[in-house]
Amino acid sequence: MLDSIFSEVKGELTKVLGGKFDLNEAKTDQVLDETKETVQSGLMNELTSGNISGLKSLFNGESDIASNPIVGNIVNQLVEWLSSKVGLSPNLASSSGTFVIPFVMNKISGKQPAGGFDLSSLTSMLSSEGSGLGETLKSGLGGTLGGSLGKLFG
Repeated sequence: MLDSIFSEVKGELTKVLGGKFDLNEAKTDQVLDETKETVQSGLMNELTSGNISGLKSLFNGESDIASNPIVGNIVNQLVEWLSSKVGLSPNLASSSGTFVIPFVMNKISGKQPAGGFDLSSLTSMLSSEGSGLGETLKSGLGGTLGGSLGKLFG
């Protein structure tokens, strides 16, 4: 699901990053690559740490995306990576990160399945063929819940 969302928004984000933030095409591509990786990693960390209710609240519209702590953590990680990996100035990294992450999170929320996001739809969104999500859930959640979920998605 994340791959399809990023494919859908790539053109729009490319225009905004080029126009509003004056990034060239190469930098824009780097920002989008880092954004996708950061979102995937941040959401997976939340899932494997057991913050399923926080993710459900975020994507089911029960909390404001802009002030959500999950989104804040992902923005902070992206800003750090845009500064260190992409070489953006701290101000440009911060302004582009605080724009791009809420934009993407709103797009994910807009893909809400009937009945809202639940554990199954969250894990489906974050998994891909051969992603090892089952093993990640087993190790991240541990115990009976992690083992059961790991078997389900392994």
